[in-house]
Amino acid sequence: MAFDASSIRALSFDADQTLWDFRTAMRRALVEAANLISAEGMVRETGAVSADWLAKVRDEVAGEPAFARETMESIRLESFRRAVEHCGGDGRDLVAKLYDRYMRTRFGAMRLYAETASVLEELHRVYPCVLVTNGNSDPGRLGIGGYLTHRVVAADCGLFKPDPRIYAHTARLLALPTASVLHVGDHPEEDVAAAGRAGMRTVYLDRVGKPLSPGRHADAEISSLSGLLELLRRRG
Repeated sequence: MAFDASSIRALSFDADQTLWDFRTAMRRALVEAANLISAEGMVRETGAVSADWLAKVRDEVAGEPAFARETMESIRLESFRRAVEHCGGDGRDLVAKLYDRYMRTRFGAMRLYAETASVLEELHRVYPCVLVTNGNSDPGRLGIGGYLTHRVVAADCGLFKPDPRIYAHTARLLALPTASVLHVGDHPEEDVAAAGRAGMRTVYLDRVGKPLSPGRHADAEISSLSGLLELLRRRG
């Protein structure tokens, strides 16, 4: 069935890997943190101090029930504390230094995708646009805060993707039924499936050539945000 945009009244966007390249910035920041640990003369008994290892420690912390509803900042800080502990250290000063270096590098390295600003500039003239994210990146730092009517942050509202209630909450902020909101994101479960369960229309953004698996369905698929402009011109 062809995409029909006639019932769309607002747009909801995922953040990381949808509007901006979070992974590249995070990787650069983790490399900086690993280098700092090594520069302090600290080593692991079972392997190298590396960005991959720091990412693994962070994922272990995030996967623990005690951290299920903690902020991204708290999870990252705890992961650095454990990393230093694994390397035989216990200095709070080093943990704070790691966290500061990581955050400054990460935010400094964040970049919008090439088309993001121009697409949002055009769309926000017609549709209320909302950010829905589990993350902590600030669109204002990237120059697009003025295009967003609301910023729905999981840690603030207590609802985390893939819980479809975060999308129902978003629709309530817009004073619209979920069926008239179109959500755009790159994650098959957190964006496409979860927003769909809430009753939103969905667009899967596939920047890396990884189509939805069988059984997954979005109302439309695009390879860049520019494709959204063409979709929204379709009126039955």
